[in-house]
Amino acid sequence: DLSAAEAPFRETSATHCRSSVTATAPVAESLPEVDAIPDFRQMSFADWLTSIDPCGDMLCYQPALEECYDTVAQVVQTYTLLDKDSNGKTLDPLLFTDLGISEVHRSLF
Repeated sequence: DLSAAEAPFRETSATHCRSSVTATAPVAESLPEVDAIPDFRQMSFADWLTSIDPCGDMLCYQPALEECYDTVAQVVQTYTLLDKDSNGKTLDPLLFTDLGISEVHRSLF
């Protein structure tokens, strides 16, 4: 089940972004649904990386993702491990090595 595998990949807020954005739509309409689980089967790599870091700093990993994988769902399935202690899902740290993800960006995953 892909939705169970999606747990270790979280969407984060852009609190670390230095740019300020002025909203033109009412706040309730412009905020994403908090409990919504992204559909990694339909999501592009750019959309996925932007959902992890809305500032766009993660887009530097898009070429490596596109070269090595067909879909975001494939990445999620490849790097999701079962945590035997909690029976929960955890992120395989091999993702960081395989894609060359910097120490600074690792905490966003």
